[in-house]
Amino acid sequence: MGIFGSKTGEKGNIATVLFGAVAMVGIVSAATMQMISGPIKTASQVNNKNMVESQLQIGARLIVLNTTTGDEDLDGTIEPMEHDGVNIGLTGGGGIPSATGASLTDPWNNPYGYCVWDNGTDVTIDVGENRLAGDNTGTALAIALISSGPNRVFETNCYAYGVPPNEGVVKPAGSDDYVFKYTYAEAAQSGGGLWSVGTVNPADDVVVKDSSGTETIKVDKELGIGTFMGIVTP
Repeated sequence: MGIFGSKTGEKGNIATVLFGAVAMVGIVSAATMQMISGPIKTASQVNNKNMVESQLQIGARLIVLNTTTGDEDLDGTIEPMEHDGVNIGLTGGGGIPSATGASLTDPWNNPYGYCVWDNGTDVTIDVGENRLAGDNTGTALAIALISSGPNRVFETNCYAYGVPPNEGVVKPAGSDDYVFKYTYAEAAQSGGGLWSVGTVNPADDVVVKDSSGTETIKVDKELGIGTFMGIVTP
């Protein structure tokens, strides 16, 4: 009995040790996973942040360069391309037109939002036009690109000008949305000569403006006289 009892006790002790070792391995593994997952999650968040900021800037630039609508209402300012008209949950905007070549979805697989304003002396928005009424200043927004962020809900809204208190882009405090925007002057500068337009004014002159909206060339169509930087030539 003593011999068998001793062997049984030894078996019990070995089993206890094995179970203890397995439990210890589990604890160490769990602790290791927590230590590793923290930096991995942080790195992923940083990568997503860098990616969305880069894609927003590139997308805005591509929209400016791909704007071929010109001065539709002949008021001396370019009308940026309209948004695609798709309801993606963004107040005042829609999606980015696929023809731009810009990224259409953010790192969280949600569509990028695009808001666009018609600036100048004529800000009338036609029925079915996918733009917002802008303002006749270079500081008014021309375009804005928005990511709904990790929570995938657009909390930022876009509004027409001339209807205070909300105008332009309004992002609530604490929102995880990402926003990149161009004023008209910034868009014109980014687009270079593509955003310098010739328009006909009431005096029957063809006027060319620079990115700040200043007239640089004026040509009288009837008399054939052009004014270039203050110099008049026949």
